[in-house]
Amino acid sequence: MVLPTVAWAQNGLLKREGSATIGHQIEAGEYVIPNTFFGMHINSLSTPWPNAYFANQRLEGSDVNWWNLEVGPGKYDYTYLDQWIALAQQHNVTLTYTFAGVPQFYSSVPDDATCAFNTGACHPPKDLNEDGSGTDASFQNFVTDLVRHNAALGNPIQYWEMWNEPDQAKLWIPTCVVLNNCQFPLRYAQLIRMAKDASAIIKAANPNALILTPAPVGYIDGATIWMDNYLKAGGGQYADVISFHGYVNRWVMGNFPFAENEDKFIHEMKGVVARNGQQAKPLWVSEGGWGNIILDGFDNAVLQAAFLARYTLLLQSLGIARSYWYQWDQPGGAGTLWQGPAAAAGNMRLAGYAYNSIVNWTMGATLTSACTTLKRTTVWVCKYARSTPANYQAIIVWDTRKSSTYGVIKKFTQYCDLKGNVTAVRRKTVHIGIWPILLENGNLGQGACQQ
Repeated sequence: MVLPTVAWAQNGLLKREGSATIGHQIEAGEYVIPNTFFGMHINSLSTPWPNAYFANQRLEGSDVNWWNLEVGPGKYDYTYLDQWIALAQQHNVTLTYTFAGVPQFYSSVPDDATCAFNTGACHPPKDLNEDGSGTDASFQNFVTDLVRHNAALGNPIQYWEMWNEPDQAKLWIPTCVVLNNCQFPLRYAQLIRMAKDASAIIKAANPNALILTPAPVGYIDGATIWMDNYLKAGGGQYADVISFHGYVNRWVMGNFPFAENEDKFIHEMKGVVARNGQQAKPLWVSEGGWGNIILDGFDNAVLQAAFLARYTLLLQSLGIARSYWYQWDQPGGAGTLWQGPAAAAGNMRLAGYAYNSIVNWTMGATLTSACTTLKRTTVWVCKYARSTPANYQAIIVWDTRKSSTYGVIKKFTQYCDLKGNVTAVRRKTVHIGIWPILLENGNLGQGACQQ
């Protein structure tokens, strides 16, 4: 696989182009897919560093939640965090830290064993009242120490997400739910107070840091409804980025995720953002993929590769500024790209090859025409250009439902598939199917079709 230079990878890591700005660029056919679009989750420190390109890593599921780091009141252990930071710096990757998991000794319901992560971890701290009042000292002290530690290392963590999937009961239960008194806006008051406190502490230490909203999850209405109410309650004033999770799963056995549902999902989220006056802020999908295969049985490697490619292309085309794939090495198969357990980082699953292909095909390319369906068909087409080589043009095309043919104009001379196979165009049509193919009018020179 051809990777960008270090200088390119560093370029624009703190870009703040808002949803509306990117949308205008896409409509004008001028949007350049940035290297910073590509983000990744890595499950284990023992995993060889991925040979896939990404500019950003989200530290969730990486043993660095609040309850992992604060091992006793006022006692912190940054061993795992420091190892992740060292790896990220070694590989020129920025980091996003996601707040999650209240330590049991601070939890307002410390004996709740239904919480994910740890007993009591899904309840607000006990010094934070249901209306957001109270000292919030336990959280403030943790953020202060974490930010101090980060600053001492040169601020490798630049992005701070305020909570992981707060619309899921195993991850966040507002006190008003426990008290059976959850009228709007009480459901959001505690997270907004925590966001306010964290933002003040983080920005005081590093004014260039970006604060992300909490990231809700749920296809389709769950995430958009939660975000709408959070922003109506005032949460947007403490966020630089609107963050949410991009899963489009029903979680029913045999009901597989359909990547093209992102089109409706993202348009609904954009509507929420615009209605609440937040359209000047970027939209980040801080977690997404094909999800937990145990719940829906989506374990076919060919279908997984097709989903990854189409999902990623659509997020780019819909103006998502950054997307974090979940994840490289998840042992249960939820988005897993790395084969493991062999020591070689290049021991990839089929979807890993698809990921590398999409990076090669799109990173740095100008999206001259957003992905759209051909009239009265299930064929999707996206169009691209590059300045190098001169006059380079490309089309990515697929059919969501079946094998079919696509008419090719004369200038397109070759195409490649998700495994990097290159085929010369010898007729006026090419065969297409659920795997996108890249049609080119010339060889990219950097090896767009090579792994």
